[in-house]
Amino acid sequence: MKNEKLGSKSVVKIDGRRIKEIREAKGLTQLYVATFVGVTTDTISRWENRKYPRIKRENAQKLAEALEVSLEEILEDEPDSTEPKKIQPNSTDNGSTSKRQIAILLVIFFLFGASYLLFKWLYPRETRIIVFAQRSLPTQVAPGSRFPVIITVKKPVEGKSSILIRETIPRTCELVGYFPKASAMSTDKNMIQWIFPISEKGLELIYVLRLSANGKMDKPLRFKGIVIPKGRHRTGLPIGGDTSAKIGPYHWADKDANGVIDDQEILDAFDRLGSIKELEGELHNLEALWAGGTYTWDKEGMKFVAQKGDKDVKE
Repeated sequence: MKNEKLGSKSVVKIDGRRIKEIREAKGLTQLYVATFVGVTTDTISRWENRKYPRIKRENAQKLAEALEVSLEEILEDEPDSTEPKKIQPNSTDNGSTSKRQIAILLVIFFLFGASYLLFKWLYPRETRIIVFAQRSLPTQVAPGSRFPVIITVKKPVEGKSSILIRETIPRTCELVGYFPKASAMSTDKNMIQWIFPISEKGLELIYVLRLSANGKMDKPLRFKGIVIPKGRHRTGLPIGGDTSAKIGPYHWADKDANGVIDDQEILDAFDRLGSIKELEGELHNLEALWAGGTYTWDKEGMKFVAQKGDKDVKE
């Protein structure tokens, strides 16, 4: 029923949609109506959009006069509070809305599934391989000598695959050899590339460099490299560990650079490098330095000299 019982009340409920229809049908602007009622155009807009469904009866009466209609025509029907509310069955519009929502959800699920399948096709799980690589360098390297660089690669997943190791070496060094045998290898100025097969046990790459005899003392030798596994890491993973060694008057096996090749240092050198033929001469000289006790660097002769015995050892 209409607001029949609100005749004596100060607040009434208006029908914003009906008010807007009447105003537009009569060609009235919101500014005109707002001026007539004595409110702002923003207030009229809020009434029409049902943001303020209940207003003062006085304002409602002025609004009806501005629209040239009776007050009853702009009031909204209100159910009798004494009557129980009836549950209305779903209308045809609600059914159409539900169908549209279901259709939208189906489209979303389809797009999500297609995106997932495309991702799996571009990046199949079995080809995504994570590797961890560390570089080990000597503390110091003497001018004109050979020295080893060790790169340890770990692959904590099962199965075999191939990896590419790309290493940038100092310009004052040249590659002498490497172990193990690579599937492919190339050099370009001071950059070296290898392709190796790798299993879950990992890989230990040892390559041997010769430092120029013109290397300046105390100058750092800087290294940089990446490992590119098969899969997503197309830009490569940086090789961690040591990144520089210093040119100095100490043997590469002398880790603490104290002029003494101790038992553990020579054991470590022979254990890890004994099978590298490019280091056979270096290891023979290292044995002599170890047997001699302490040693010094002969700058003029460009050699290491044992301090005990009669053995002069030249790198």
